[in-house]
Amino acid sequence: MILYLDMGNSRIKLLLLEDELASAPLFQVEYAEADWLAVVSERPERIIGLCVAAEAYAGRMQQICQQRWGQSIHWLRSSDCAAGLTNAYQVPENLGVDRWAAMAGAHALHPGDLIVADFGTATTLDAITAEGRHLGGWIVPGVDAMRQLQQSRLPQLFRPGAPAGKVTRLANSTVDALESGVWQTQAGALQRFMTMATQAGMSSPTWILTGGYAGQIEPLLEQAVQTEPRLVFYGMRELASLSST
Repeated sequence: MILYLDMGNSRIKLLLLEDELASAPLFQVEYAEADWLAVVSERPERIIGLCVAAEAYAGRMQQICQQRWGQSIHWLRSSDCAAGLTNAYQVPENLGVDRWAAMAGAHALHPGDLIVADFGTATTLDAITAEGRHLGGWIVPGVDAMRQLQQSRLPQLFRPGAPAGKVTRLANSTVDALESGVWQTQAGALQRFMTMATQAGMSSPTWILTGGYAGQIEPLLEQAVQTEPRLVFYGMRELASLSST
């Protein structure tokens, strides 16, 4: 068994891979939980990790794995090129490794030009050519960040027991207008990014959506898309396989 650790800004995702990645057990653990690895009942043969959270979390996870199994974690990093990709960043390691892994997964799974959109704590958008050239990307405040800003500026609308807003095409109440604005901003950013990518020379790219909010974004889009909740893990597998050869 290989244990994959995706240590994001909000929580840890653990995938236990023995056979098929698509059906492998996947768990989510909050950082506040006492035992991050309680769901892992056997010693893994290898531990592959990425971390975009505070370095202290990575250090704690390394300590837990060492104490429990005598195992070190192989931490993935962004680089100038890997898994058939060429990084657009002038300083490659400044690209978030979760974005790098998502792009590696998308490039491995889908031929042709690609738009990779990850709707998580933040929303990240990246453009990749069929040859694996990363053209660049955007980072947009995510759904939760936008909601938190609204709640801090308009506490009277979000008091306990107040009705929640809903997404509508043209809202006729303030709470619905705010909620619709959050989601349509996400969809609109992706639509606009597509325009920029097309102007940069991409031809009919496939849109790959991932992240916790991808399923709620998809119905708002005019373009046909593919949703892959495990995209980062597919990319981690690609990046880790290169480092083990």
